[in-house]
Amino acid sequence: TGTVLFRAGINETVLNIQHGYAQEIGGLVWAKANVGEPGTFASAPDDPGMLYQYNSRTGWENPYPDTSSPRPSDMPADDGTTTGPAVWAAENDPCPEGWRVPAVDEVAALVGSESARNYGWLEASSGGFSIPGAVLGLPEETAKSATPSNMLGGIFLPCSGNFHYKSDRTYQNPGHATMNTATGKTDDNDGTLRYRYVVKIMSGAGTVLPPGSDWSWGELYAAYSVRCVAETSGNQ
Repeated sequence: TGTVLFRAGINETVLNIQHGYAQEIGGLVWAKANVGEPGTFASAPDDPGMLYQYNSRTGWENPYPDTSSPRPSDMPADDGTTTGPAVWAAENDPCPEGWRVPAVDEVAALVGSESARNYGWLEASSGGFSIPGAVLGLPEETAKSATPSNMLGGIFLPCSGNFHYKSDRTYQNPGHATMNTATGKTDDNDGTLRYRYVVKIMSGAGTVLPPGSDWSWGELYAAYSVRCVAETSGNQ
């Protein structure tokens, strides 16, 4: 990490830079770690980072793997009437400068499907990652051979769980490797934007719920991890 100071007369701008966090996969440049504090990456690929609600730049501490941890009392909760925007607004994007939350089609292309997996599940091990998760962007068998020192061109998505959308619910699903997308999902009943697409990869069987499938969505006020793509990659 480092900082660059730009000065022009009395005006100063400080830019925070983190090196070594990029991996190009299928023409998109993906970050190698989740978002930690807003505007920064987590310290390592197996650091789950913070949890973010849809279209929000506010990060919430991830209690992984403690399922007894209550949802933060000041985290906004769904009151049953709120709706969201179709896409994550740039001003609310928690990714570092030059990065953005990926769109649903970009994430779907990265992980593939249950029948054509573009990921492999890895458990925590002494010579590998400190927590379980999935290596994305590679054929399944190749992905399972990745290590922290040699990712083989893929990226590691750690188990990160999520906070439920109701204020009285605790942290849940610590065995799920999840990722936000910047794309909202309409309610099938009334057409309002009350949900957003996410990707969920389950532990054990390694089942993937890619964005666009029936169950690959989360409520707007649930909080999931964020993985970024470079702004110069693909379509905005």
